[in-house]
Amino acid sequence: MTHRLGTHVDFSSPSLPPQERLTREVAAAVQAAAAARGVAVVVEACHMCMVMRGVQKINSKTVTSCMLGAFKADPKARKEFFAFIKQVVQNLASLQNIPINQDFLLTGNLD
Repeated sequence: MTHRLGTHVDFSSPSLPPQERLTREVAAAVQAAAAARGVAVVVEACHMCMVMRGVQKINSKTVTSCMLGAFKADPKARKEFFAFIKQVVQNLASLQNIPINQDFLLTGNLD
């Protein structure tokens, strides 16, 4: 399944879709392929237009999320997912000494 997901992202991304649309497309592809009751996708990306041109924010990242099925309909499932993601982000950041998006840590919401 993982290699198919990477293939889908590679197939969709050459046309440079907005990150929000790519996030929705990946969620829809996972739901269709896995016949899952619910899918939650979080995409974090560094956009070169933010890094190289204009505002030149070196560490800027954009985070988008898409919830389908049970994750969209059930607030408890969504809350558990974001709590899990929050813990993963904190663990990775502490291991790699990476600054964390404080808005995410305070709210647990990427939408």
